[in-house]
Amino acid sequence: VSTQSTGSQQQQLMQVGSGVRVREPNRSRRGTVGYVNPDGTVEVLFLHGEEEAVVTMESCSELEPFEMDPSCHHGIEECKSNGTVLFKLGDLEAAAEWYTRGLQLIKKSEVSTGAVVLVKPETQPTRSVPQPVLSALVFSACQDTQTADLLLCHDDSEMEAVPWSRLVCLEREHVGLAVALYMNLARCFLGTGRPDYSVQYASRARAAAQVLLAEGNQEMMKQMVVSCFLEAKSHQMAHQPKLALAASELALELDPQNKDVLLLMKQLHRSKEKRLKSNKKIAREISKWIDQTMQTSDAFAGALAEGGI
Repeated sequence: VSTQSTGSQQQQLMQVGSGVRVREPNRSRRGTVGYVNPDGTVEVLFLHGEEEAVVTMESCSELEPFEMDPSCHHGIEECKSNGTVLFKLGDLEAAAEWYTRGLQLIKKSEVSTGAVVLVKPETQPTRSVPQPVLSALVFSACQDTQTADLLLCHDDSEMEAVPWSRLVCLEREHVGLAVALYMNLARCFLGTGRPDYSVQYASRARAAAQVLLAEGNQEMMKQMVVSCFLEAKSHQMAHQPKLALAASELALELDPQNKDVLLLMKQLHRSKEKRLKSNKKIAREISKWIDQTMQTSDAFAGALAEGGI
């Protein structure tokens, strides 16, 4: 009976147009059933792209219950919990969507006096100079000019007339949740090989944690270390070794005995040594080629002078 029931459920799941999650070796992805072949395989069109694949029926499973009704309202904690369920299933793209939904509930549309804000950098970071996100409190907001005067959390310095377009305003009571959601987003994009996004969310997580740390919440120290580590891993993936080292060194300042960061530092230094050796080898080869070229040129010039050519 249970076998028949399972078979019936599988057949119901494999209807054209049904949403499914396909398990792959290193991840899982959502898709839509396009066609069920006579041999039992299924043609699936994956979401977030036009990629199609033929997969086995056994690799397909139904979506989670909370994914079935997109119109249903979910709170911040629910969004975080749903994202974590999908993260554990290996569907990082779907998880990122739920973490983003949670952050949208935390963000405030208007900047007001006393608000907690994250300050986005004015310029993009270079391969050697980082441009971190900062955290601040608003002590003056002007509706007419759409600017705000800020008190930075990390050193109590001030910033004047900062455009609202550079500010991400957070609900004060949910800053701790924002830290967790930003870090989870960083993990998702790191896992999908998109370090340009993961480094941004890791930096925002660190900035949000700085708000609570400035208020005396020492538990945020660990979150700052993790966010620095995620930043470093993102820079490493993006082939930005100087930025990766800078983020790792900051993490070690906060937690000198952190094993993950120490291991990453060893990897970065080892890669640096390999690059130096490779550069030296290339320099020697170029020098040798130049010497050979010069010798050939000298011989050619001598032959011309003697009338041999």
